[in-house]
Amino acid sequence: DPRPDTKPRDPRPDTKPRDPRPDTKPRDPRPGTKPRDPRPDTKPHDPREPGLGQSVRLNLFEPRYKELARIVAREGASGGVRRFLYCGTRPTSMCTGALVMVDSCCIRSDGTASISGKVAAKVRLGNVGAVEVSGDSLYHAGFTITRASPKCVIM
Repeated sequence: DPRPDTKPRDPRPDTKPRDPRPDTKPRDPRPGTKPRDPRPDTKPHDPREPGLGQSVRLNLFEPRYKELARIVAREGASGGVRRFLYCGTRPTSMCTGALVMVDSCCIRSDGTASISGKVAAKVRLGNVGAVEVSGDSLYHAGFTITRASPKCVIM
């Protein structure tokens, strides 16, 4: 028969009472490792970086960008694919960027240039290198496509 003066025992006698608020810091399932982001292409991007499918129109006057226009023009003249990577910030390995497929590239008599195209894909950069042009750097990188536009053909 039950005793009326006995209280039920707490199954956790040596623990502190639980805080009713949820944990604000997520727990890492494997100590010493960083949790992996399951959707790397959804990280916030730099507002200067164009979105997927957006038009890009650039007027180029800095020496490094005029060199970029010459490279793009050479690729077009030799029947190659005219494209370049566009990053809103200084590119580093594993940062995001945009792959721009060039529609037109015009180099003017004063050496300035204009390029227009569309963002065909969002990419994650691999190894990043730089070439010095007139004391500044023009970057180049390997990349992996994270999202592609169905309206653009990527070669």
